[in-house]
Amino acid sequence: MTLDAIQQVMDRYRDTGECSSGAYFWTTDLIIMRRPGIPAMVDAVADLIATGELTAACGALDAEHDLDGDQ
Repeated sequence: MTLDAIQQVMDRYRDTGECSSGAYFWTTDLIIMRRPGIPAMVDAVADLIATGELTAACGALDAEHDLDGDQ
């Protein structure tokens, strides 16, 4: 998706109320917030939990791999 397409979706979400009324956009393993900072991230994660979408938005890391992807 282009940034313009994501912007259009987020603007539509303002009207529909989805994703905290357009405060963020998510697709698998990617969350884009309209506002920067930790409070915006906390709000987005709280909303994803409340809507039951957290597991779809965030894939689980394999316990055998570290954060750099090394085994």
